[in-house]
Amino acid sequence: MGYLVNDNFIIRRRFVIEQLEVQFMDAAQPYTLVSTNLSFYAIPVFCNLRAAANQTTPYDAFVHIYLTNTANYGVGQICATYSQNASGLGVIDNNQYHAMLVNFQSAPSRFGGINGNKDLQIFWDVLPAVGDGDLIVDLGYIIQPI
Repeated sequence: MGYLVNDNFIIRRRFVIEQLEVQFMDAAQPYTLVSTNLSFYAIPVFCNLRAAANQTTPYDAFVHIYLTNTANYGVGQICATYSQNASGLGVIDNNQYHAMLVNFQSAPSRFGGINGNKDLQIFWDVLPAVGDGDLIVDLGYIIQPI
């Protein structure tokens, strides 16, 4: 499978989202990871999260963090999900590497995902009640031509 990455089939990028943007990136202000200019599909293969070393308080009380590439922010238009209760600690911190489930919409029974040719964006469904620090997002995606 290494040949897929070496031949640029899967594009791997690291994003560092600054704390101020992380604390406000809900459906009204999602953070754009990949801009498509409506010219291709950016289809996620994997998405992993962790807080940067500048974190002093873990992100908590957020329920889910999502990816979408449809410019719609409700369940039914989601292509990846991370649920707060996915880890034993229930927070996003800099001690764990958190993996989003790709092509999964929302617990408990919405499986599959929709991919559109809009920008690939990340957002909280409910803004964290507490937490600080930058968010590191490791994203692998493929470009599917229209």
